[in-house]
Amino acid sequence: MQKRLIAVYGACLFLFMVLLCSIWNVSVNASYAATVERQTTRELSFYHGRGDFYDRNGALLTGLQRRVYTVAQPGGEGYQELFDLVSEEDRETLYLESFKLNPFLVEILKSTENLLCFEKPVRYGDYPIAVHTIGYINGAGDGVDGAEKAFDGILKRGGDSSSILCRVCANGKIQIGSEPTEYLEQGTHEGIRLTLDADIQRICEDVAAALLPRGAIVVLESSTAKVLANVSMPQYDPENVQESIRKQDTALLDRTVSAYNVGSVFKPFLAALALEEGIDPAETYECRGYIEVNGHIYECAHQTAHGVVDMQGALEKSCNCYFIQLGKKLDMDRLCDMAALLGFGEATPLGGGLAAAAGYFPTRETLNNTGELATFSFGQGQLLATPIQIAAYFNTFANDGVYLSPTLAQGIQDTDTGALTEDWYHPSKIRLLSGTNNEKLKQMLIGVVEEGLAKKAKPAFETAAGKTGTAQTGRFGKDENGDRTELYNSWFAGFYPAENPRYTIVILKDDVTRASDDCTEIFAQLCNRLYFYDELWKEENA
Repeated sequence: MQKRLIAVYGACLFLFMVLLCSIWNVSVNASYAATVERQTTRELSFYHGRGDFYDRNGALLTGLQRRVYTVAQPGGEGYQELFDLVSEEDRETLYLESFKLNPFLVEILKSTENLLCFEKPVRYGDYPIAVHTIGYINGAGDGVDGAEKAFDGILKRGGDSSSILCRVCANGKIQIGSEPTEYLEQGTHEGIRLTLDADIQRICEDVAAALLPRGAIVVLESSTAKVLANVSMPQYDPENVQESIRKQDTALLDRTVSAYNVGSVFKPFLAALALEEGIDPAETYECRGYIEVNGHIYECAHQTAHGVVDMQGALEKSCNCYFIQLGKKLDMDRLCDMAALLGFGEATPLGGGLAAAAGYFPTRETLNNTGELATFSFGQGQLLATPIQIAAYFNTFANDGVYLSPTLAQGIQDTDTGALTEDWYHPSKIRLLSGTNNEKLKQMLIGVVEEGLAKKAKPAFETAAGKTGTAQTGRFGKDENGDRTELYNSWFAGFYPAENPRYTIVILKDDVTRASDDCTEIFAQLCNRLYFYDELWKEENA
């Protein structure tokens, strides 16, 4: 009996020692501890990192707003308090999520002392800026359009990512005594600096919202050809792209980088080449309102007979017939070479891989056809160009006859220091007109605003120069009376102030049903707004 008791005691002691060793092994085994930690920790993905966009002065263009979130308990605990703090559209989501067995994040309208709150950057916010230039991302955080797509790799690695860690019980509720904590995964802190000026962009967007239902505005800094503003209308909500897709309102089309028929804004190109070839601008031509070329009749607008005009008068009155006869005098090889130097017919690099469409420039063989040359000479026919191409070409006249290739993306910015770590501003710089000839053309373009068809483009302060244009598109729509009518592209290209240009501005009004001078009025308003902007800047930096 005594031996049996000793054996039982020994067996119990052995089992106790095995159990003790097992407990000790579990307590010191890191893998077991990690497993338990994983089972009791929930990771709620808060946001994926993405670098931001900045304007030329370092002002943020994305991530301007932040939204407030809190962690909600499953089972409806605290449901009533949260119900009063979330927006109406989020209340149904809150209700459904409260029945799940895990904590979840919910957006609330404002921070409160009773809740642990976390802030999340909003990519575009309630008042997005430069939506077509910047573009948008999809639900997975991938760049889909615009600069978001062009610089997707840089932006993805640039920003910090955030997760909320929660310690939970078996029922999914947060453990008593523990609070959710935010975990940040550091990015490279790289962003993209654009050449846009946020203040000038907003000015242009305000004017466009009031006066330009469909079209584009491009503003270049004349001395550098950097794009200071780039507006396409209609605009869209980058956080609700589906709405524009449903509307089918073409709002997703970036008109600033899309190609259009250009019309008479191209006439200064022929005038510039004529001056370089030594053609006397005082040489006159008698316009009868039409001209015959190989049996085909070409007309001036409204069959208007302009009478005897020289180059100055032909630009002021936008005389098609004058430029048709002028085109026949020009050297075709020099014409095509000059167009190539101005970037017509080729995609326009805008910095760092961003580019505008190529448009179309007729071949030498095409222009050897007298009919094609006739329509080309007043900006019609096969010629297509983007508003950015037109702005860069016209900026040559604002820049003493020197062409500068346009830039929209300045480079990669260190978001901590604000310094550029990679600069993409390397413009082509080509003299196309002598200073003397450019000054002659510049005075003619001032005359277009002072005495010609573009009088409504005259700003209230200082002077301006420019050229109107109305281009047939070959497309048809309905006018305000519902009648079928041809659609036009209405243009104005100019620079301001004329004597010492700071801005080169191009305005396109897309698919208008009649020739109009709306673009000249928009130009004048922009110049007036830019005048006060410059004066305020001088005052603040005095």
